[in-house]
Amino acid sequence: MSETSRRRALIASPVVASAAYSFLVLLLPARGLTFFWDDWLHLARLAREPAPGRWLAPFQEHWEPLFFLLFDLEHGAFGANHTFFLATTWLIHVVNVFLLSRLLAARTGDERLAAIGAAAFGLTTTYREVLWWAELGAMALTFAIVVLGFLAFERARRGERRFLVLALVAVFTAPLGFSSGLALGPALAAEGWLLAPRERRTALALAPLGAWLLHLAVYALAAQGAPETVAHRLPQDASALGSALLLGSNAIGLGVVRRNFVPHVEDGVGSGAGLALAWFAAVVAVAPRLSPGGRRRLVLAQVFLLLLVAPIAATRHAMPPIAGAWSRYQYLPAIAWTSTLALALAPALRRAPRLVLSLAAGGLVALALAHAVAARDDERPFTPTARRPHLALLHRLEAAVRGAPGPVYDAPVSIRVGAFGERNAPVSRASDLLAVIAPETSASWTRERTPASLAPLEADPELAPLFAPGNR
Repeated sequence: MSETSRRRALIASPVVASAAYSFLVLLLPARGLTFFWDDWLHLARLAREPAPGRWLAPFQEHWEPLFFLLFDLEHGAFGANHTFFLATTWLIHVVNVFLLSRLLAARTGDERLAAIGAAAFGLTTTYREVLWWAELGAMALTFAIVVLGFLAFERARRGERRFLVLALVAVFTAPLGFSSGLALGPALAAEGWLLAPRERRTALALAPLGAWLLHLAVYALAAQGAPETVAHRLPQDASALGSALLLGSNAIGLGVVRRNFVPHVEDGVGSGAGLALAWFAAVVAVAPRLSPGGRRRLVLAQVFLLLLVAPIAATRHAMPPIAGAWSRYQYLPAIAWTSTLALALAPALRRAPRLVLSLAAGGLVALALAHAVAARDDERPFTPTARRPHLALLHRLEAAVRGAPGPVYDAPVSIRVGAFGERNAPVSRASDLLAVIAPETSASWTRERTPASLAPLEADPELAPLFAPGNR
């Protein structure tokens, strides 16, 4: 095999393998599901408000026009077919595996390490919520923008100025898809300071910070009141600060370490803080074995990881500590931990390439199988396992009010739809669901259901639990 063919095979293999794996393990089990939770709020907004206001208005403390634009385009193309929303996310995810392999190749200078790191990302299911929840397609898109920003900055540091412009565009754009994209600006500034030639160091450190500050300024103007909301969520006392540190340590210890490398172990076993300390101890132990450039890149990977985790910990500290390890928060950190993995393997690969590649292949197969089992057995609210009973009940309710089963689509009112009384799932009001699938059951001047319209549904023994006190 020629060197060119070998390189192409190394680039293609993790992409093809992860595409097949995520299709079989994540996408297929989620086919046929419908929207839930905030999806309905977003659909209601898109149905009610004119463009471009429906993309540009803030949502809670977030200002994410790219998020709403993608959701609107998907809704326009696919209507109510939730499966196609997930398929779009899956396609973006496959592209992300390829982009990540290019970034790892640039960071390590070795296609073999890039293939191992990209496969380690693509053959896991830690982030499965992203591929099971329609609205999180924007997080996959943000991942792509962030990696493209890193790749463009690699070229910019070599003196190609047009790529600096692309990197700065990525810094401004990444948070428009998902707020975690805010980590890109400071991360590129750190890269500029630590990796750029001395004569260009200051300029390459300040330019990303300038684009980042510009984004924050536009955010403050466009999302009136949202910055104040964020400020109120920050820790206000020592107890809140402790909760934030615990949540952040769980994001790394239980999220990055436990759920990626030992996915079959329950969260309650061991300490997230202890595993986070073990992670950074391993980083310190590996650093002396790397070249000076490799050590700087290793440090930068940890900086990016902390930049991702810190805002979540600071603004979500009131949540349960395990929230830091939630699946949705583990997608973007893959850029950091796969970079760490690839850099850590570099010295061993130089000494014993066949042994390292054989062990890596075996380890990836074992992890892929363990992650497939973990995804299959997951019963958290966003999973197909938890949502399928809700789907059957929802279709039965729709059949009762419409006379024929069919998919649920366009929400004319704001609504959160979850599983009704299912274990580990939120409870929604039946009247809210009816407002989506059967608005005719309410009087035109009110959102309340009329007793006469609800009576036939309450008489159905299978639907009666939906109308228990507090769930009407």
